Amino acid sequence: KAKGNKQANTLMDPINDTKSTILLKTEIQRLQQSNDHLKQRLSKYEKDDELLNQQLEETT
Repeated sequence: KAKGNKQANTLMDPINDTKSTILLKTEIQRLQQSNDHLKQRLSKYEKDDELLNQQLEETT
């Protein structure tokens, strides 16, 4: 009986589900932006690293 009751509660709560979905989508977008930003920084560091390695090779 408890199981059926619990299921009825979740079915009767679409507003909460919608809020949760919106919050999750917002969080996913935020994380994707953060991820993109970190990827850009990483590629910049990799380029800097390549340049430094080239300079080292030239001086040695």
